[in-house]
Amino acid sequence: MQPLQLLYSVSLVLGVLCSHPHSHTLFEIRQFESFIPRHIAQDLKLGVRKNRWTNDPDNTFESYFIQRGNKSDEYICSIPSARIESIEKRESKQTTDTSNEKLLSTAVDIINQSFPKKGCLYTYDLRGLHWTYAYCFADKVIQYHEQVPPKERRYRHVAAFPNEVFVLGRFSEPTLKTVEFKNQATTKQRETYEKHGRESFTLSEDKASPFRHHSAQKVVLQVLEHGSHCDLTEKFRSAQIVYKCDPEAQGFSQPEIIDVPELTTCLYKVVIHVPGLCALEQFAPHRNVKESLVDLACQLVDGESNDDSVESSFSFESFTSNVKLRDHDSFPVRSDNKISVDDHSLMSLGYGFYLAKSKTGYRSTSAFYNNRNVIIYNGFAELLSDLGYQLGRTLYNAVGKTLLAPHFENDEQKRLLWTDSFTIWLEVYDFFGNFVALIRTVRDGSLPQASLMLQVIDPVSMIDIEGDPPEDMAFDLTRYEAPHNLWNYQYFRRGRAAGEIPGKNGKPDAETVTLKEVLTVTVPQEDEPEESTVSADSTGQDHLVGLSDDQEPMVLNIEEEDIKEVRGDPEEGPVDVIVEVEGTEQTLKVYWEYFLKKLLLLDDSGNSDFDKHEVIKWDESPYADIRTRAAYIRAMAKCPVTKKPINYVCPISGIPTHHDRKAWEDDKEYHEQKKFDRLKKVNLYEHDLRSGRKFDEFIFPGAQERDFTVSMENWDTFFYTRDFNPMNTEFNLAAATKVLTYPITIAAILHRFSPYALSPKGPVTLEGLRSLAALRYSLYSLPVKKSKEVTFKDRPMRIFLVGAKMEAMLPGYVWKQFGYLFPETKFEIHFIGPQSYFDVEAKAFMPSNRPHGRPMVRKHDEQITLIHHTKYFHEVYDQGDLFPFDPYLDVFFLFHPGFKTADEIHWDKALKGLLESKCAVHVTGYHDVDIEREIDWLQNHKLHDEMDILMNKTDNIFGSTKIDLVDINPTESFQANNKLMAFRGKRYHAIRA
Repeated sequence: MQPLQLLYSVSLVLGVLCSHPHSHTLFEIRQFESFIPRHIAQDLKLGVRKNRWTNDPDNTFESYFIQRGNKSDEYICSIPSARIESIEKRESKQTTDTSNEKLLSTAVDIINQSFPKKGCLYTYDLRGLHWTYAYCFADKVIQYHEQVPPKERRYRHVAAFPNEVFVLGRFSEPTLKTVEFKNQATTKQRETYEKHGRESFTLSEDKASPFRHHSAQKVVLQVLEHGSHCDLTEKFRSAQIVYKCDPEAQGFSQPEIIDVPELTTCLYKVVIHVPGLCALEQFAPHRNVKESLVDLACQLVDGESNDDSVESSFSFESFTSNVKLRDHDSFPVRSDNKISVDDHSLMSLGYGFYLAKSKTGYRSTSAFYNNRNVIIYNGFAELLSDLGYQLGRTLYNAVGKTLLAPHFENDEQKRLLWTDSFTIWLEVYDFFGNFVALIRTVRDGSLPQASLMLQVIDPVSMIDIEGDPPEDMAFDLTRYEAPHNLWNYQYFRRGRAAGEIPGKNGKPDAETVTLKEVLTVTVPQEDEPEESTVSADSTGQDHLVGLSDDQEPMVLNIEEEDIKEVRGDPEEGPVDVIVEVEGTEQTLKVYWEYFLKKLLLLDDSGNSDFDKHEVIKWDESPYADIRTRAAYIRAMAKCPVTKKPINYVCPISGIPTHHDRKAWEDDKEYHEQKKFDRLKKVNLYEHDLRSGRKFDEFIFPGAQERDFTVSMENWDTFFYTRDFNPMNTEFNLAAATKVLTYPITIAAILHRFSPYALSPKGPVTLEGLRSLAALRYSLYSLPVKKSKEVTFKDRPMRIFLVGAKMEAMLPGYVWKQFGYLFPETKFEIHFIGPQSYFDVEAKAFMPSNRPHGRPMVRKHDEQITLIHHTKYFHEVYDQGDLFPFDPYLDVFFLFHPGFKTADEIHWDKALKGLLESKCAVHVTGYHDVDIEREIDWLQNHKLHDEMDILMNKTDNIFGSTKIDLVDINPTESFQANNKLMAFRGKRYHAIRA
């Protein structure tokens, strides 16, 4: 049952393959969430009235169960016996009559010859990249944390925690006293094991199928005992070794440890792929997969329905399109509803969003469900608000271009226009078929400005990102218009005057007129001057307040790119903001809290009475976005102990973390590692940012005196020598480093007083030193010309931030802090990626609106220019816009790239260009596991032999000190730019040995 616990999509080909005991028959399971009535499923399994319930009465029907949390779902599958028999007859000639005894003897000989006799077999990428495992033939199997960098692991191994080196099982006696990272068995002991150890092997079948008459290929089992003492069971650890031919690992020429699950406490299953076993037919029955593949249709059994009244035309095959709806809510689609991407026709809207229409249609009691289209998203968004912003940007660009309106002229359907008034409901599904968000989009066509209003709703809790229920939710009722049977449209009028938004009966409907503006998507038209907009219900919180000595407060909108410097003390009143408008510098007095809200995108009004040392439960927070995060955790996260929904709030951190108090108390890892302390800081940091206090840490200093030296040793010395305002509390430090980690991480690497030393004292390799020497030669060589009071080189240094997100949101005056550290060099900072430009007013990532997709260029001052390329790097690279590259003047930074996420296909294309540039590429990670995941992707990439390591994995001294939470796993936390490594394309052609 274990392999099938990941079956979660509707009608999605999962590739779960199962073998027949007497043939090469393989099954490909297609799972349908169709809720077939239980009494029909029972008839089919018993063979009763099969002619009535199925079009293929010769098929047999069996059920299997999938455990989801504390609930077990039953599925019934149709098994085409006739096709299986034909495959058996065709392939039975290929099966040998070798006895099990002879087969086992042959397999053991292969196993004994496959492993190194003096070395050990290591693997580093199992169980979340957390543990390293070593199999030492005739000696032992061990588990530990590897400390040695990947490049050096061929030659040495060091345990990061010497007290956590565990022996899972022993073949012989040498390691009873000491455990070393080598094969400790002597030649005599190996010979004794090979002669007498054969009795410990048994032949078995790997049952990968839930069907009792379908077993998988042969495997060899071996039980090892006498491992390290286990404190939890008060017994010794033991392991079951499974030697097999793994169809997915047949590309390996050497044995490979492919999985080490912990079956029960301190009892392990070590699965090892032995390539030599693939030569035996009984061990590799999956060779001709396509020829032996049999489709199985499996439908979810409705455990709630007892209705025996089913139409006579019903059949198992036709019922796959049946859908179960919500029982009580006015919105019919269940939160666990799933779709299959393969069963939909897709129309691209851009930025990873597709408008999807079912090819086969649906059978349900809801007209909305049967006739609506959905959105499929092939991308990544950590929060619902992020998803809303991205979809809002996409819909904005689709109005007037690709979206069709429920309006026909001369039998021709017209496009949706900005002059139309409408309300649209859209379900958003990810590419795995999961229902992730419900979006309500509203437009008042009487407004002169092109803007959309979105309400982003969690389908589980049915509340929006502000913690409120959705507005005007009335599906399948009379006031839901669905013009021309287009059910995504609740309401539509073409050319309707302002205030004239009617209901179904043509009269104004108050519930339709009252619009909740959760998210406004606004992009200035390309041929029109840019205008600043304020929402109808806005309090001015997104704007700055300008003051002079003799004026009352006035609303003033300041663009970040115009800000040159900030001076003053916020505790004493407004600060001075120096801006440049149309070539003229102006000094404005501004209350600083508005500045911070634009910088960190916070919309709460603030509460000056907030006690920053008080732990407030997230469920009871005065801030709606924090309450929404708590609701999301309860709805989506699972308890790390019981795997059940989270219902218990940690009394120390104030964050929902476990199913109940017992689970909280039983979580040994949570308490031993004091994770509650980090979560408590997460809670305090989040409330501090919304507290309304004066954020004097954001008063950044100006230019450094030439005679002063800046220390890059750590955050404390940097802030002190750069004359920042004192960071008196960890809250000051967290807020400042959250923003400054991006520019100062870059500066610390390039600076001549960099804290990163040459190996072995530091992480920098010899190749890394060569790259840094080239860059520093350009940074610190003599200037050639002078501009105003600062001298610059002829050609600016280019810093490419590939896959830019958060760093692209920082305004120019933050990046100027980087420029102050290199006052004699001009810089072009290139933000590259589809999310590389964030419009603060629209609160959305925007594409370039420049002709022919040219990048958006913002010149901050004579030294710093910010350039936004809203395309993937490989697209920009292929166009040749960035050529030529110069290792002396160009450098790449990839902040939290996520090589193994949904964008992997784009990173795969980007890596070729990054290596061909021959420029240094620096990568950061959230934590040790994250950076190891990035390194693993690079090491296993086909271009790995063409890269040099410039910097081994190390702690980023200038990572963010602010701790953030993983909402889907609330006992885990992370810090931005916490880890660091670097690589570069080889200077000479790589030649395979």
